[in-house]
Amino acid sequence: MNIKMWGKSFIAACLLFLAGAVQASIEDYNFTATGSWFGTATTPYGMPSSPTVTGSLVVDNVADVLTGFSLSTGSQTWTLSNVNNSSSYLSFGGGNLLDFGIIFSNVAGGNGYVYSNNTFAIHDASGDWIACNGCVSFAAGNAPAAPVPEPESYTMILAGLGLMGFLVRRKKTA
Repeated sequence: MNIKMWGKSFIAACLLFLAGAVQASIEDYNFTATGSWFGTATTPYGMPSSPTVTGSLVVDNVADVLTGFSLSTGSQTWTLSNVNNSSSYLSFGGGNLLDFGIIFSNVAGGNGYVYSNNTFAIHDASGDWIACNGCVSFAAGNAPAAPVPEPESYTMILAGLGLMGFLVRRKKTA
């Protein structure tokens, strides 16, 4: 095997190592709905008539997918399993979430939606509902820290480089 082949193998090995170190960029986004509410005389899930509703989205900014959803409205808690993925959307730009529309429902017949363009509504199975326009705000929350390579990774790289250097030197002297 000649030196050019070793060089190509070394470059390929380095690229494979770097590709393995890349992780998805998971980020939390928090949203709040507060403002002028309207709806039926009885609010769904025992919510107050002018609530401040908070929730969160967890998104993979690389794959552009929703990986988590959390929202509590009175006695009802909504999670990712309640999200209707075929009707919901996430819009990304430059690796950041620009806006979203999440449609959610549960098996008891309650449903709702939250749009980052400032609309929010909750309905329950009995027909009670509450909504607001111009009331939703959202911001990026906590992003996980970048992964730190383990010492074993550096040891393996150095051992591989040393072995390749030894083999190349041995070929030159032979």
